[in-house]
Amino acid sequence: MSKVKIQGNASGTGVFTIEAPGTNDPRTLTLPNSTGTLLDENSSLPAANLTGTVATARLGSGTADSTTFLRGDQTYAEAGGGAYEILDVVNVTSSTASVLVATGMSTAYRKYKVAFACTSPSAGVSLRMQGRKAGVVQTSNYTYASYSIETGGTTTTDNSAATTSVNLSGGWGLRGPNQQFHGEIDFADIYSDGYYRFHWSSTGRKDTPATTELVIGAGAFDSGGTWDGFQFFYSSGNIQTGRFFLLGQKGA
Repeated sequence: MSKVKIQGNASGTGVFTIEAPGTNDPRTLTLPNSTGTLLDENSSLPAANLTGTVATARLGSGTADSTTFLRGDQTYAEAGGGAYEILDVVNVTSSTASVLVATGMSTAYRKYKVAFACTSPSAGVSLRMQGRKAGVVQTSNYTYASYSIETGGTTTTDNSAATTSVNLSGGWGLRGPNQQFHGEIDFADIYSDGYYRFHWSSTGRKDTPATTELVIGAGAFDSGGTWDGFQFFYSSGNIQTGRFFLLGQKGA
């Protein structure tokens, strides 16, 4: 039978005490069959000796889930930037007066992008945009400047304005019914100073003459509230068919 030996240290005067548990139940402590030192707060353990999975709470503070990552300061945080996430998609299959993309907007997203492709109801109409603030579509305090450029030519048109909506087609209308108009709008600095700053590019067919025209523009919405959606409509008539995508990018 193995024996247990407790040996004092001649160089010290401290007392090593083994205290029984404060219960009526017997307890057994089995020592490993090897030579070494028991671990304590002053010990080191080679990472190569670990087995199994370390609990996320032992790695850092904060909430560890599928939306966060572990930073260098051992804090779980949401990714600051990266890929855009699709928040809302509106598929227009029948005539509608306007389209609103709004689902998923929150302070978790620093940047937004809207992509669109839609057809015109008749010749000479233009696509327009308004923002929604605290559930109410805003009809004032938009400022923007845009330039229309005819493809293959040098003609440019200054379409700067301060008005009730933003004319994404830059002042020119589509040539006729079923002509497609498509583009992208990028919104930035949304929570830094209370403004929605944005820029866009869009392409369509000019009504007269029948040439493809590119519009490049930039602008801002007025401050003073939580913006929670973007509405699109034509200067006259309804949106017949099309798709509108709202995307968000997370960040501080």
